Amino acid sequence: MAVVPAKAGLRQRKKERTRQQLAGAALQLFVERGYEAVKVEDIAAAVDVSERTFFRYFASKEEVLWPDQEERRAEFAAVLAARPRDEPLLESLRQAAIVSAESYQAQGGEMLARFGLLTRTPTLRGYLLECLEAWEDVATSVLTKRIGSGRNGALRSRLLASASVAAFRVAVITWVASEGRRDLRTLAVQALDSLATDLGGAPAGRQV
Repeated sequence: MAVVPAKAGLRQRKKERTRQQLAGAALQLFVERGYEAVKVEDIAAAVDVSERTFFRYFASKEEVLWPDQEERRAEFAAVLAARPRDEPLLESLRQAAIVSAESYQAQGGEMLARFGLLTRTPTLRGYLLECLEAWEDVATSVLTKRIGSGRNGALRSRLLASASVAAFRVAVITWVASEGRRDLRTLAVQALDSLATDLGGAPAGRQV
């Protein structure tokens, strides 16, 4: 049998290890010195690689702050798409948000530090907005596939997606402000329930 797949697998593992090392070193430096005081060359040096190598893994210093965002969006989309088609849309969004909240909370201090930097650093506001819009796009796409684009379907999907992402952001900000003492899953449920109530519906009360 050919040995190429095994070699490819080894290379991929090494690449993933380097990526994780860069992300970990960056977070540590950001926490110790402050985001703005850290340069890409500092992060690369901490892992003993070149700046050129850094940019093979991350397009910018901002991107290294949330290195697995794409994978997390994909997980969120998969959970949302798998919800029953006859389920109220806000309930589907609520259940997908619960999965994300549990995933973030499982990483505890690391995610608290990352989100703390994202929400408290003025120069990261533009990047944070881009991130939130990317999550809205994912949710909008899934919802539009379910309800269709007719009769303002696309508008409705975007509105619900944007409102839900905003509610989850409030839950995260509250979690960060409490320094992790409050439960993110509970905060996410409360935020989405409040959204459903204020939009004229009643929270479903189911938590998977």
